Amino acid sequence: VGGKRIVYHHGHIPRYEREARQAGVDYFLHGHTHVRRDEVVDGMRIINPGALTRATEPAAATIRPGTGDVRFLTIPRN
Repeated sequence: VGGKRIVYHHGHIPRYEREARQAGVDYFLHGHTHVRRDEVVDGMRIINPGALTRATEPAAATIRPGTGDVRFLTIPRN
């Protein structure tokens, strides 16, 4: 997407992050922990948007691969 290599994996398994870094992935997106995360490890950006369900504050995230902008969104409950 936008010239960036992106991997998405629901689970949070360190081996998958390591393999993605070794493969030259730019973005590693994951869920499972339901905790927001945005950090760069060895040149790979790791993002977890949080959780839409079973969370005190439902959340999502948008990413602009061209600029690297990540925006975390709080989703209001009805």
